[in-house]
Amino acid sequence: MALSGALKKIEPLGVRAVDDMFSQDEVDALARTIAAIPLYYVNHAMRYDTHELYGHWNYPIVSVEQRAPRDVRAELAALDETLDPIRLAWRRSHTLLPSGSRTVDCYVNGYTYGTDGYPHYEVPHPRAGEQRSILIYCCPRWEPAWGGETVFFDADGDIAAAVLPKPGRTLVFRGDVLHVARAPSRFCPIERRVLVFKAWTRGIPAPPNPSAKPA
Repeated sequence: MALSGALKKIEPLGVRAVDDMFSQDEVDALARTIAAIPLYYVNHAMRYDTHELYGHWNYPIVSVEQRAPRDVRAELAALDETLDPIRLAWRRSHTLLPSGSRTVDCYVNGYTYGTDGYPHYEVPHPRAGEQRSILIYCCPRWEPAWGGETVFFDADGDIAAAVLPKPGRTLVFRGDVLHVARAPSRFCPIERRVLVFKAWTRGIPAPPNPSAKPA
């Protein structure tokens, strides 16, 4: 499926959109798998140093410690066969990353009406430009009136692009790009579910040393 002119223009921002990563059967299978995963509500205010009400629904596919990232590719390859669509999504979408990239996280996010996102960067790290996030939208269908866009901002803080979560659409973007997930509108009858992979392209940064003293 060809991308619209608007989506082609977001690549200079460090954002890439792909609409033909999966066949329709693969999109349907992934949507069914993701829909069956139980989500729980997580408050992200402390993690992102944002508003105290910032939170959404979440479920970790692999267990990771955010402050100590590690390579989880072996765990993704060993997922239970009931999660085969997730394993396929990882292998397929990983081809969008530079050679040698290391996957460090995988989870499912869910947004419902009223669970508004908050503009943030993926990682507060001097090497954030080497980090990549992959979003794969997993709803069986999506309508423009339902909202739920992923919004990207330019250096001036203006909206540079707003990407609808169409089924199977895949986004890849750098960790130093300011963005936010918008909640579905009151007209939306389903959850906005997204499969997320995170990776580092040039080696995984060492975790901070809590005992280290500032110079």
